[in-house]
Parts: sequence; structure tokens; C-alpha cells
Amino acid sequence: MLTFLMGCTDKGPDPEADPDGDSYTNQQEWDGGSDPDDPDDIPYKGGWGKDMECRFDMEPTGNDVGDIAENFALTDQFGDTVHLQDFCGRPLLLELTAFT
Repeated sequence: MLTFLMGCTDKGPDPEADPDGDSYTNQQEWDGGSDPDDPDDIPYKGGWGKDMECRFDMEPTGNDVGDIAENFALTDQFGDTVHLQDFCGRPLLLELTAFT
């Protein structure tokens, strides 16, 4: 388990600090499932917490039913970049639309 998942304790990092300078406190990042030491990993604005239990441990296996797809990134309706594996362990519906 990653150390930042432990949350704020009397002996741990300051919950109000922002060590990576991304304008989110340690507590906001822990609650949102993001790494408080990585300025590019921020809580998801869409309201879904990132699933930290499996998001860094998944290895792609293929594209057939039951396989783990390659981790790709898309921009959502809030302007956030989200990765497929940010939502591991949760049902996910991808709606793709193309205009000509």
C-alpha cells in the first residue's frame, strides 16, 4: 500500500500542507485518491474518487472480453485528464461521439 493512503495522523504529514504546490491540501488529495507529492496527480473534479487500491498495479493483458485494456487518457467534460485505470474497480461507461 502506498504511504499516502494512510491519511492524516498525529505522527503523519500536515493535512493542510500542499507539498507539491498544486493547490490541493494533503487531506484533499488523500480523500480524492491522488498522490500529495505529485503535482500532476490531482483529485478528480467529476466527483468520483480515484481507486488507489489497484490503479498502479494493473498490467494490460489485451482487448478481449475479460482482459485488462491498455491504460489510456482522455479529457472529460470538466477539462480534466483522466486515465482508464483511475477508475479500476468501478463500472465505467465510455460514450464516444464523432462529428463530421
